[in-house]
Amino acid sequence: MKKLILMFISLVAITLLVACSGNNVHPPDFDFSIAFVEDLSTQGMSNYRYRVVVNQEVSPSELEGLAMYIAESVKSDKDFNALQIWFFDYHEFARPGRSNHTLGEAIYAPGGSWERANTVTTGNYRTFEFSFNIPDKDWSLRLTPDEAEIFGEWSFVSESAPTANEEFINGRVAYLLDVTVEDVVDVMRRQLIWAHNRR
Repeated sequence: MKKLILMFISLVAITLLVACSGNNVHPPDFDFSIAFVEDLSTQGMSNYRYRVVVNQEVSPSELEGLAMYIAESVKSDKDFNALQIWFFDYHEFARPGRSNHTLGEAIYAPGGSWERANTVTTGNYRTFEFSFNIPDKDWSLRLTPDEAEIFGEWSFVSESAPTANEEFINGRVAYLLDVTVEDVVDVMRRQLIWAHNRR
């Protein structure tokens, strides 16, 4: 199968994330990568969204710990008013504009609220708190790597042909990846279930 090439940011091999040791926040004992950093800043506010990929089964508490680790790391690199962290289980899901988070999100902001970013001076974290929306997932519903590739290709084709209908996109993806249209339709259906499921 043709492999979908995904652009992602390594942030200098996570050297950014080494500065947390003095804050009682420790690196996780599982692999992760920062796929994209979105600058959502507006006039007078520096706001960022980090899209983070975790390729293995993790618990909500493990993702909460990872969010704290990333937040402390970002604080050592830049000042901000609010930080949003979206978690994904595949790079194919993590590209901006392709999908919402599949594993949940964390917000680090004044009072834990993104909407209160304009109430603080950039870099003043005194009132910052975490808020989490990280469900306990049924990992038996997760797509396989090959199925995730189908989803990624579907998204790419739909972006390349924004006026095309689903029938065309399904057929094009089936042709490109040498699978059946039924396979494509089934993957898209099950990805939706996976993205929204919680125990």
